[in-house]
Amino acid sequence: MKINENLKIVGGIATGKTATLKELAIKLDNVMVLDFIGEYEDLKASFEGDKLDVINLCNPDCPKVKLSKEIIDLAKQYDFVIIDETSYLFAEEVNGFLSFLQQMKEANTKIIASFQTLPPIEIDIKFPQFIMLNR
Repeated sequence: MKINENLKIVGGIATGKTATLKELAIKLDNVMVLDFIGEYEDLKASFEGDKLDVINLCNPDCPKVKLSKEIIDLAKQYDFVIIDETSYLFAEEVNGFLSFLQQMKEANTKIIASFQTLPPIEIDIKFPQFIMLNR
């Protein structure tokens, strides 16, 4: 699969979204993974160099996730940013996530993101490519 624009992967719980994202992370070059729940540490152990960078944003004390300027600036240096459980980023505030998507577009960074259900339309239209997963 050629990924030339943002890609959304949509599927319910236990449909293989994380497995699909991990597979893509292994196959793509210059990838950053934003890991909210600590599911990608095993990938970091398997790869070296600048091909794959896993940023652990897991914080049980603070379920609200906000991307810092440092993380956004770092993400701009990658060809792809993988986000699992993307709702963590827009649950509280859609406009902040839309701003992040715009900054990634300007940096020519593609976002590969998973959603349990289709996101709000203003986010959905930013992901022209999609994969639907069912049980």
